[in-house]
Amino acid sequence: MPLNQSQPRPRGYKLIKTESEKQRKGIEDVATLKKLLESRGRNDLAILLESCVSEVEESSQYGSYTFSVISTFWIYVPPEKIEKVEQLSQQDKELLLELVRKIYPPKEYSPEIREIQFRVLTKNIKEQKDKNEQQNKLPQNKETYTKRKNESFLKKYFTPIIIGIIITVVGGIILRLIF
Repeated sequence: MPLNQSQPRPRGYKLIKTESEKQRKGIEDVATLKKLLESRGRNDLAILLESCVSEVEESSQYGSYTFSVISTFWIYVPPEKIEKVEQLSQQDKELLLELVRKIYPPKEYSPEIREIQFRVLTKNIKEQKDKNEQQNKLPQNKETYTKRKNESFLKKYFTPIIIGIIITVVGGIILRLIF
């Protein structure tokens, strides 16, 4: 039975909609996965996941829990690392799957990740990752941020208000002259 976005979801759950949101989430997931690997003493795998991004691909089949969806966790690997990743032992892949399930635990209304797959990181994904990292950086001082915020306010609201006042005054003068 195909999934439909109109199905009920409990409060607090938000469907990821835009590509930039998916990319940001994919970068965060890999960073969390690297931290979990480092805590287990698997720095070799953590280093292998540097410059990688991920994506959760949901299938159209329901899983074992209420409205959970059978999913695949895709890790996009730079071309120079794909050979090493493909040669990972079954134990290493099972460890990765176990840790991914700590990030996405199987439960109701969630992706139920059954496997991890690897793909080559293409240029577009890497460019999007760099763009997201640039956008997530805040200006160095608060004054710059406040100034930009005020400039946006002036452009958005102040100019139309002044134009409206001018039109009203000119219209009043014209009406006064006519009558």
